[in-house]
Amino acid sequence: MVSSLGLRARLVLLIVVALLPVLGLFAWAAASKQSDALKLARSTLQSQALLTAASQQPQVEAIKQLLGDLASAPSVKGRLPGLCNEYLRNLHAMHPQYTDLGVVALDGTVLCHSEASLVGADASARPFFKRVMASRQFSIGEYGTGRRSGQAGVGFAAPVHDNTGVLSGVVFVALSVQAFAPLLAQGAPVAGASVVLTDRKGTILAAQPATAGAVGSLQTDATIRAFLQAPRVGVEEAPDAGGEQRVYAFAPVSGTADGALFVAVSMTRALIAAEPAKALALELGILLAAALFGMACAWVMGKRLIVNPANAMLHEADELASGNLAARVELGPLYQGELGHLARTFNRMAASLELSRQQRDESLARIGKERGMLDLIVNSMSEGVLAIDVEGRFLLFNAAAKKYFPGDGAGKTLAEWRADHEVVLLDGKTVCAPQNRPLSRAIRGESVDNWDVLLRRPGARDHVLRNNVRPLHDEAGQLVGGLVVFTDITERKFTEELVRDQEQVLELIAYGVPLPQSLEAIVGLIEGRSANSLCSILLREGTRLRHGAAPSLPAAFSRQIDGLEIGEGAGACGTAAFRKKPVVVERLASDPLMRNYRELGREFDLQSCWSTPVLSAAGEVLATFAIYHHTPYTPQPADQDLVDTAVRLARIAIERARAEAALLGSKARFRELAENIKDVFYNRDFASGRFLYISPAYETLWHRRPEELYAAPDSYRESIHPDDREAEAQTKHRQATGAATDLEYRIVRPDGEVRWIRDRSYPVLNDAGAVERIVGTARDVTGRKRADRELARTNRALQMLSRCNQALTRIEDEAELLLQVCRLAVEVGGYRMAWVGYAQDDAVRSIQPMAHAGHEAGYLSRVRLTWDADQPTGRGPAGQTIRSGQPRVSEDITQGDNQFFWSDIATECGYRSAVFLPLRDANHTFGLLGLYSDSVEKLAGDEIKLLQDMADNLAFGIGSLRARLERQRSQEAARLAAAQVREQASLLDRAQDAIMVRNLDRTLRFWNKGAERLYGWTSGEVLGKTMDEYMYRSPQVLIDAMNQTLASGGDWNGELEQVARDGSPISVEARWTVVRDGQGRVNGVLGINTDIRERKRAREEILQLNASLEDRVQQRTGQLEFANKQLEAFSYSVSHDLRTPLSSIGGFSTLLVRELEGGAASERSRHYLARIRAGVVQMGELIDALLSLAQVSRTSLHWETVDLSTLAQKILEGYHEREPGRAALLDIQPELLAQGDARLLQQVLDNLLGNAWKFSSRQPQSLIAFRREPGPGGEAVYVVRDNGAGFDMAYSEKLFGAFERLHDVSEFAGTGIGLATVHRIITRHGGRVWAESAPGHGAAFYFTLGDAPAGGLDAS
Repeated sequence: MVSSLGLRARLVLLIVVALLPVLGLFAWAAASKQSDALKLARSTLQSQALLTAASQQPQVEAIKQLLGDLASAPSVKGRLPGLCNEYLRNLHAMHPQYTDLGVVALDGTVLCHSEASLVGADASARPFFKRVMASRQFSIGEYGTGRRSGQAGVGFAAPVHDNTGVLSGVVFVALSVQAFAPLLAQGAPVAGASVVLTDRKGTILAAQPATAGAVGSLQTDATIRAFLQAPRVGVEEAPDAGGEQRVYAFAPVSGTADGALFVAVSMTRALIAAEPAKALALELGILLAAALFGMACAWVMGKRLIVNPANAMLHEADELASGNLAARVELGPLYQGELGHLARTFNRMAASLELSRQQRDESLARIGKERGMLDLIVNSMSEGVLAIDVEGRFLLFNAAAKKYFPGDGAGKTLAEWRADHEVVLLDGKTVCAPQNRPLSRAIRGESVDNWDVLLRRPGARDHVLRNNVRPLHDEAGQLVGGLVVFTDITERKFTEELVRDQEQVLELIAYGVPLPQSLEAIVGLIEGRSANSLCSILLREGTRLRHGAAPSLPAAFSRQIDGLEIGEGAGACGTAAFRKKPVVVERLASDPLMRNYRELGREFDLQSCWSTPVLSAAGEVLATFAIYHHTPYTPQPADQDLVDTAVRLARIAIERARAEAALLGSKARFRELAENIKDVFYNRDFASGRFLYISPAYETLWHRRPEELYAAPDSYRESIHPDDREAEAQTKHRQATGAATDLEYRIVRPDGEVRWIRDRSYPVLNDAGAVERIVGTARDVTGRKRADRELARTNRALQMLSRCNQALTRIEDEAELLLQVCRLAVEVGGYRMAWVGYAQDDAVRSIQPMAHAGHEAGYLSRVRLTWDADQPTGRGPAGQTIRSGQPRVSEDITQGDNQFFWSDIATECGYRSAVFLPLRDANHTFGLLGLYSDSVEKLAGDEIKLLQDMADNLAFGIGSLRARLERQRSQEAARLAAAQVREQASLLDRAQDAIMVRNLDRTLRFWNKGAERLYGWTSGEVLGKTMDEYMYRSPQVLIDAMNQTLASGGDWNGELEQVARDGSPISVEARWTVVRDGQGRVNGVLGINTDIRERKRAREEILQLNASLEDRVQQRTGQLEFANKQLEAFSYSVSHDLRTPLSSIGGFSTLLVRELEGGAASERSRHYLARIRAGVVQMGELIDALLSLAQVSRTSLHWETVDLSTLAQKILEGYHEREPGRAALLDIQPELLAQGDARLLQQVLDNLLGNAWKFSSRQPQSLIAFRREPGPGGEAVYVVRDNGAGFDMAYSEKLFGAFERLHDVSEFAGTGIGLATVHRIITRHGGRVWAESAPGHGAAFYFTLGDAPAGGLDAS
């Protein structure tokens, strides 16, 4: 059917089909707007319900306060009907909204009423009466009609207690329903909403508007009645009685009205959705008009744009003939007839030609890309790479090679390139002939591995290069060229030679060569490794320096400085010896230290000098070591290492020479010398083995007494290490031949410490030539042995570092790299086991082993290492390494101070010491390299530094591998994502919302038309940019939103504040999700931003409404606070005003007693007078209590630390002094400290402990305790307990009221003010007070104290 349509009809049909997704998008947007409108309406109705409920609460509180005042009125408590009726009539006149006021006896009889005619009526059936009798508390009744007034209202009632606290009646008041309506109208209901106030049975008390329900009728709406069955604050949507869908918001009136009054606000769903529906209709009308206009244009323009395709085909044919192989006829597969057949045939022909050319171009591009990648790899290598053909032309000359050969060989023959350098064998003299050089051997077909030669170039230092030579053959096996790969091992060779030369110098010193020869060997060692340096050693003699060795300095110069005086400013050497610190003179001509030696320096062309003192172990200056140069020179770190080596060797040589010189002294000094040197000197009879002499140093070195050796000559062998005893025993056979022996062996001291001994013995022959005695020395060489081991380990670490670097450049797989490094540590480093672990961010913070090598024996599977400091398994060196990012060494893992949690398993596997090296990136430590040794070792600082360098290189390699892999993944993901976005762009451009896609680096890769409309930038202006500085006030907002999207499982919703192109602010609702490639990897973030500026304006209006509610609540709170202050002032004033007439009554009654003492007054007169005086005393106590209560509220709090235990002790001691014969057991917990006002807290304890003392007075023994207990929330709770009379918990609400008493005055005296005072003081301290008791079982009073104010200790 479609194929039979004309071209213009098809175009119109295409437009219609294209509009279908847009219509769907409109439908989705309309649904979203209706949902937003519903959410806003639900929030608004809920706020309206809460506000209306809050407006009713003050009225109920006022009624409760009124009933409380009525219940405590004397005429009500005293049951005085006349006064009571008059009182109620006056109240009714003042408050006409109260239709009924009355007092009911316990049997339901009305005792007094605002309408006198109702006195005596029966009110026992009224709901308020039943509720009060059941709960003994303030209660609210239900809707009803007054018997006399006939007015509708709601009853409120409260209990009345007599002076003993016993329930004596019920006071009630009926509030007219007309009083509810004004408060309901104050809430400013939402337009179109209905507000209803009901009682618990559903009777309508007020409605707004009036059509929402008739006052006094039962609520018929099923949803509201269901809410009354289960009251709560909430919002629901349900059909009303007429079947229309409505949204309901509920809120009970809280506070004292809780459970009695309820508010329901509702609005129809249709009214809520009306505005979004109207907007949708308008948008659809606009869309339809635009569609009709587009179709009309397509119909009119069709002939000119489409009907003449033949001309287009001719044009494309001309393009193809001119060489444009991309020319195509734009006709789809639905076209029929000869024209369509011709167009398709033309397109196939053009596509075939273009494909052929494209394949050719792709092949050339691929070859170029592979060549570029090869060049990148070769130029990234640390090894130099050279390749030539058989004609001597260079094929390859990488970047590393150019560092050593500045001329890269371009355009030069091999002979011309060799002109500026030569290759020398390692002896430094033999120059390799051109035909024997590495490249020449390579093109001859030779293969050579690890060939070390010297590269020598004029004006540059020699380099030791290790060469690997290979010939190059083509596919047919023909020699086409040669390849040389070389590595610079100069530093390694330098270190090896330095170690070897040091050993030679030490051997010279050990063999006892003369001191000048030893010093010259030291100077030669340094000069051979410090280019253009001239070294000198001056020996100290008293206060001067004498010539020791300076083979390269002019003899005349050495003679002139011989005898140099030691002192400040005496040249570099004299000053260094004086300061005992190195002195560096970089420019001899200008340094003030050399002012007396400048002419001497110019005479011999010496321009720099730096001198270091040679100090003995005791800090004595033995000599100075100096280095001179013919040019100004600044010492380098490598120079300092050479100086340290020279100073150490010079100290050993000088001390050895001094020791040997001392040994050659007179026989009279022999014993003194032998007893003071550290070496053990011995003299032994050869035949018997008996020791003729052993120096005291034996005890210091062996930790055994010489007397034991004299008694048992062979006992010293018990200390020799079992592995060395056989070698020591062989020395006796050599001594028998008259040969001297020199043996090193180990001894084990009694405390288990192992020391190395060098034992040198010399036979003494008699006249017959036979061996008579053996004399010798034994020296502790443990330090030298350790230094040798440290040097060997340092060399081993250097080799590991070098091999590790080679592996980093060669291996491209992370797992293989980790395994290779572990193997190098075992095979090259000699460690028993090595492993690499990564720190995990799981719940237990575990360390996951990733690779291992060596003797692992299941160790890693048996242990569970963590880096959590709170767990024992994470406190060891491995966990410390992860947390601190620093190396950790366990020299002996069996020692407890290492906190090596798995030491038993490690020892079982043969591990004795371990070192853990952190793997660190730029931000944190992500893993570690663990190395385990089979012996107890103390690692030197240099070795640890080299090992850490290896670990740092490994961490860098891991990061590089991961970055390279991630980069490849990101590139592929970006390519696929871009293709996918382009496919979807045509549909997304029609969306009203702003839709954009960002790469992981926050750059934009898609920007639809909706984004152009919202922000004002076109896609061409933003693609490839982040736009974070233009669209956001702070770019950090975009970064945080991207991070939250990536971290929250791929989805994030929120609101953002952005900026449009014109600078105007934009509020959007953002719905962001991650974009994944075909393999499921995240490669970007898709964001849909909806303009919510209108919604935010509506939300701000709601917030303003809530703010006004808060202002009214604060205003009401201020009014209540003012009323409290007025009441306190009234109490204070009344108390003072009452004291004046009371004092008069007391004074006159006292005078009257005195008048009647001698008269004939009757007994009744005396009784009445006594009653008057007792009343005066009681009234005075009440006034004092009332003043105290008022004072509590008026005074300011002074916060300080209060010792409650001491206060309680003093108070109870005072009571005991007043009643010394009373048996009492007091239990006061010591050191109870608290923050508060000391004076007021003393008043609290005085009242509580006084009550405990008073109410336990009738017990055979009073038991009173004051202690502190932990509360449920961790707060401190203080408690006072006694074994007194107790009280009924049913009256606990009256306990802390003023003038409330639960016991008669005849039983226990008191005013009824004490506990009210306690309650007010504790409340002012921010605490709580409550009590627990049972009649006859004592009482417990609990209280807490709040925190001191942050602003200081003084607070009102």
